[in-house]
Amino acid sequence: MPPSPWPVRTTRLLTLVAVLAAVVLAVAWYGCSGETVWRIQVRWFGLGLLACALNAAGCLAWLATGIRALRRERAWTTAELRRREDRPTPVTAAVPLPRTELVTAARMRRYHRADCPLMRGKPTVPVTPDLAPCGVCAS
Repeated sequence: MPPSPWPVRTTRLLTLVAVLAAVVLAVAWYGCSGETVWRIQVRWFGLGLLACALNAAGCLAWLATGIRALRRERAWTTAELRRREDRPTPVTAAVPLPRTELVTAARMRRYHRADCPLMRGKPTVPVTPDLAPCGVCAS
């Protein structure tokens, strides 16, 4: 499993901000619920909104940290792949691939390689262009 893009310090800071926001929200809720005067309730409500905004800002900062780390990792990986592509590959002697004969049998709608298990023990007929490839032998 790849390492997390978020450092432990950043995650702890987010946790601290979330706990602080939850405490402020609880205080605001408690203060608002005990008030009957609308003007005072609005102040407590504003404090609750401020706590929610603080939590959202912490979450956004945490996400931005991870996104920046992932972008750095992607840039490094892309540069590494380009660097590896620029290296010359060793030239090896070309090995001729074995010629695979394509066959079919009477009333079959697909063509097969001669060594396909579906063709074992069946008389073969020439392949016509309207046939589809076999799904077993992946011709």
